[in-house]
Formats: sequence, structure tokens, C-alpha cells
Amino acid sequence: MIKHKYNATKTKIGGITFDSKLEANCFKFLGDKIVELQPSFELQPKFRDMQGNNIRAIKYIADFMILHNRKIIVIDAKGFPTDVYKMKAKMLAFHHPFLEFYAVKSVKQLKELLETL
Repeated sequence: MIKHKYNATKTKIGGITFDSKLEANCFKFLGDKIVELQPSFELQPKFRDMQGNNIRAIKYIADFMILHNRKIIVIDAKGFPTDVYKMKAKMLAFHHPFLEFYAVKSVKQLKELLETL
């Protein structure tokens, strides 16, 4: 088992490696609701600065895109929300205001969320 700096343990299910046990358990819980793993959303396009340097795009990569009650929903399993995550989540909300996006801290919270939607 590999742990990273936030104490998350990489977990493998069916050939897919997840960054944490939480993410893997959410994957198992969501099952056939999953439309896409790790959907990517551009927050800022790449560009070239005044010195000619290439500046990479800024992207938000969530954990899951699901279909639930005929709606597309984006889910992120976040046990520990970092400052970078908080900033990117705000940018995501600004650039994609109609996107239904939720961060969950547990499978229980995910289950409760889906029951309310």
C-alpha cells in the first residue's frame, strides 16, 4: 500500500488505481451510475506569456461524472480539502455555473446526497 502526504492509501479495483480508499469505495457504491471517471474541466486555457513562455492550462479533474435521476452530476471524493482544491472548486463554480458538483467526505455522505437529489 502506498500512502501520500494526506495519509490517503492508493487502492486498486479491477485494474483501476484510485488515489484513496474513499475514492475506491465511492466507485464501488456508484457502480453503473458512473458515466465517466476523472472528468476534466478547463478553468483557464493554455497561453503564451509576454516572454514567449508556454503557460499550461489550469484544469479541474473530478473523480466521477454520474447519471442520477436523469441528471448529470459531478462528484469528488475529498477526505481533506486542500487550499488548491478550494481555489479550483471556486473557479469551477464560476466557469461552469450550471454544473451540479458535490464533494463528499464519506460513502455515507454520498448515499445521503443521492437520496436528496
